[in-house]
Amino acid sequence: MNFSATLRCAALAFALLFATSASAQTPSKTVVVRVYEWSDKLYIAYGNGKTEVQDMGNTLVRKNQQPVTEQLQSVIDRLYNEGYTLTAATSASRHERDMISTYIFRKQ
Repeated sequence: MNFSATLRCAALAFALLFATSASAQTPSKTVVVRVYEWSDKLYIAYGNGKTEVQDMGNTLVRKNQQPVTEQLQSVIDRLYNEGYTLTAATSASRHERDMISTYIFRKQ
């Protein structure tokens, strides 16, 4: 194999490697926000292994839910500003204390 062919093969291998790693890092068009009341956590999953966890404080004993509501509102505003639109929202629980709320956002 001559030097020119070797150089072309190396360039092709590099291009394929770059394309593969770039596509693996492409952000998802869907973001899932989950609020777990019993664990006092809010999870924001962006896809491709990127998840943000926010501590909501102790919501089970807190009588004033205003700070938690404002925190969720801040997350929703941030997602809207990033171009996401709320497409679905659900809540479920087996007991009053284990409420899970899920919000699905999508970017067009």
